[in-house]
Amino acid sequence: MKYYTENFRGGVADSCWAYAVGQASERSATTDGRHKRMPYRGTEAALVGNRIGDIGAAIQEYAEKSWLWCCS
Repeated sequence: MKYYTENFRGGVADSCWAYAVGQASERSATTDGRHKRMPYRGTEAALVGNRIGDIGAAIQEYAEKSWLWCCS
């Protein structure tokens, strides 16, 4: 797992990457694909008039429908 943190003008952003080593199982590859799509659900919900909670709710809903878990 690779972890990266950036500090810019007092704000902190972080990100994390995970890579399969060797031959990944079908279940693992499917789960990885679902995880990669989660941030895009939040981006789609980032509309004028929506709140931060709407973005989080969109990600949470996608995660639960995909049998994944979000920490809240």
